[in-house]
Amino acid sequence: MLECVFSAEGFKTICLSDGKETLKAIEYGDIGIVFTDLRMPDMDGMQLCRQIKKIAPTTPVYALSAFVTAYTPREFAEAGFDDYLTKPFNVSKILDICRKVLGPAQQNTAS
Repeated sequence: MLECVFSAEGFKTICLSDGKETLKAIEYGDIGIVFTDLRMPDMDGMQLCRQIKKIAPTTPVYALSAFVTAYTPREFAEAGFDDYLTKPFNVSKILDICRKVLGPAQQNTAS
């Protein structure tokens, strides 16, 4: 769903199926922002965020999950997240984040 929303707004998107693919994309690509779930098969979102911040410390990372209440704000901060949103989320808020981080004309997003 987010891929369709981002594309309709003119953002270039890369949708990946797991944390390992995301880390490879971070290593080899110019990723402007990352939106990740917290529960994934190969690693959880907390582990993924820590790894992203090691590879690309300035890349903004946002959690989008129904499980954000399983963690404290401090845990999100320690993992390196820029912020987190609870599912169901407000699409307008996500687009506002993209525009703020990437600018209205720059279009490079991973989700």
